[in-house]
Amino acid sequence: MANIKFSQFTNQAAADTTYLVGYDGTDNTNYTKAQIKTWLTTGSNAIPTLYSLDDTLISNRTITMDGKTLSMAQASGNTVTFSGANNSGMAITGGNNYIVSFNGTYAISSIATSTSDAIVLRTSADASADTSILIDSRSPGANADLHLKTATKLKIDLPVAATVGYVLKADDVAGNVSWGAETDTDTGITSVTYAVGADETSPLTGTITSRALELTSNKYGGASKVGYVPQGGTSTTFLRGDGTWVTPTDSTDNAAGTAGQLQYTTGSGVFAATPDMVYTTDQLKVQNSIYLDGNGSDAGIVKLGCELAGASHYVGLEGPNHSGNTQYNIKFPDATPSANKMLIANSMTGTTANMAWRDMYDADGTLTAIRTVTMGAHNLTFASTTAGQEVKFQKNVRIDGQSYTPLETISSTNSWTPDWDSGNVQTMELTAATTINNPSNIEVGATYIIILKQDGDGSHTVTWGNAYNFPASTPPTLTTGANKADVITLVAYSSTVLMCTSVLDFETT
Repeated sequence: MANIKFSQFTNQAAADTTYLVGYDGTDNTNYTKAQIKTWLTTGSNAIPTLYSLDDTLISNRTITMDGKTLSMAQASGNTVTFSGANNSGMAITGGNNYIVSFNGTYAISSIATSTSDAIVLRTSADASADTSILIDSRSPGANADLHLKTATKLKIDLPVAATVGYVLKADDVAGNVSWGAETDTDTGITSVTYAVGADETSPLTGTITSRALELTSNKYGGASKVGYVPQGGTSTTFLRGDGTWVTPTDSTDNAAGTAGQLQYTTGSGVFAATPDMVYTTDQLKVQNSIYLDGNGSDAGIVKLGCELAGASHYVGLEGPNHSGNTQYNIKFPDATPSANKMLIANSMTGTTANMAWRDMYDADGTLTAIRTVTMGAHNLTFASTTAGQEVKFQKNVRIDGQSYTPLETISSTNSWTPDWDSGNVQTMELTAATTINNPSNIEVGATYIIILKQDGDGSHTVTWGNAYNFPASTPPTLTTGANKADVITLVAYSSTVLMCTSVLDFETT
């Protein structure tokens, strides 16, 4: 084609202004776009089509469709094959944009569902079409299984829509299945029947007929069938150990006894009622006496428990030891007790100790050994509420420590009658002329002391009653200085005579 002018090529129609020039094997010529399109699609003029030869891609290629459709068509019986080494396969990406069909009938397509896109294998949409989809995993290999795997749930739509409660059943041995309602023969036991059987050696038998379970509770079979209750019992019979119902024949059985009487065995296989042990509501009454024997190591004990059943709280009365060789009764007093009383043995009648309610000190007693009252940080007080009551110590009294009478202070008054039950030492501050009357509650032999103190003014005088006897029958002239004090000591010679001495002129500060 060197140095060939375009004017030498065959002229084309004026409307066709785009050409491809080249050598056709014989002459130099130019070709229109229509000719090139024909060659690419039909292969005319002995020029190969784009897909008439095999070839190898030397790098990735992309066909951009720009909204157009790329179709791979074939004549009847031909196959479009996608193959690759190492199971690389074919990848089709995108959603709801690819269809594989045969003569207009979809085989593999992507359709939109209510939740997401899906790849669907389907046949003709024509309900009358006789078409099938076969997924065949049959292989000689041991692991040639068909796996249907989903992240949520597997949905199988059969020609007949499923109904709630239906089951998937095999229609034949070839593996055809369909939805169907449950039947008694398919769903197991649907009813249970209870029946009473004849005499048997087994207490319970069961049978299953047409998926129905029947349980039979059998009657007693006789002999020594432990665990079986025989027929024939009534309200007046009892079941013996040999498995027979027996009517009591002993005249002293419970049926013939008095209501509430306790029964006991006579040792001859019969029961008798005891008249001195009677059970009433919430109590067991034993007439006359009850004896609780020991057990060889401990004496008998009567335990009185608390109100809570089964609790371990109780007060017990325990019998004496055998070594004491004693037999006695404790008889409680007839009198109703009162607060702060003690129960003591008041007297003995034979082997019976007659008890009585007593105060701690309402009877004389004798110490049989040395006794010590340890007071610690506490005071021991003998209180009296009646004038003249006294605590008497016969013989000797020893006091390790002090013995004193608290000082009784008398309020200032112009007439005073000392009460020696208020204390052996009493004092008064004189604020005016005062008369000291004969005292009360004199105990003969007692020593008393009166302290008379002048107030800040002083010069107050005292007049004495006739029970106060001073030396030479002359009362002392009291100190009259302000805040001075005089001490008068009195010894009760009799209930009407007090022998008095005085020591005068004491400082009080």
